[in-house]
Amino acid sequence: MKIIKGTEIDELEDLNFNLEKLRVELYDKYSFWNTYDKAVDSYEETQSGQDAGVIFKVILFISLLPKFIKYQLDANKVEYVIKEAESELIAHYGLSETKIKRFRLQCKYERTLYEDEMKEIDEELEEQRNNYKLSSIGEQTRDEIDSLIKAYEKKRKKKQNKYEFYKKCEENLSAIEEQIKVKKSVELSKQKLERITEGKYENNRQKVIEKEFELYKYYGNLLDDLSTNLKRVELDKEEQIEELELKEMLSQIKIRN
Repeated sequence: MKIIKGTEIDELEDLNFNLEKLRVELYDKYSFWNTYDKAVDSYEETQSGQDAGVIFKVILFISLLPKFIKYQLDANKVEYVIKEAESELIAHYGLSETKIKRFRLQCKYERTLYEDEMKEIDEELEEQRNNYKLSSIGEQTRDEIDSLIKAYEKKRKKKQNKYEFYKKCEENLSAIEEQIKVKKSVELSKQKLERITEGKYENNRQKVIEKEFELYKYYGNLLDDLSTNLKRVELDKEEQIEELELKEMLSQIKIRN
């Protein structure tokens, strides 16, 4: 979970979505009129939905006047806070680990969808298999049920392939996240040791930048391939991509040591 200035980012969504969410929530948070409207709504709730009326609203505004003046004076400060939050979010989205986490969450979401669809298919299969066993049905109905069962079984196989693909993607990406975490932990520990023994801050800072750049290059191609493959699989709602193709895509998401 990533929180910026009190706003929780939806990491399944893209940068533009979260930038807009961040702006809206921060404007609401610092807005005088948002505070004013909440006070009016609270009053109306206590009055069982009765309109607050002009007199109450005027009195309320006068009571909140110091906050209104502060809101007017702090307008530039609010803009600065929002710009700062936007910069933090953009930087966060530029990190390799952020992209990998987004892909993992995306895979988890898709895996869950296919899991639910397979449960639904299994329920239908169980019902139709029970119908097939009934001695009271005619041959024509039995043949119809048999065709329906085969169609469901074929559909389930395709759903199963997609489910396995996303499940494996999720597992591999989780392992890559862990690798990045460990690599960064090791590098930070090395830097701390160097600061303690030599105190060469500038050299250490340069090494940090170089290591981050190496990490970006290390996973750059993987992220590009993964983005392309996931988009292709997501668009394939009719399960046209075969099992072998899915396995080939998975091979591109290999764990790097």
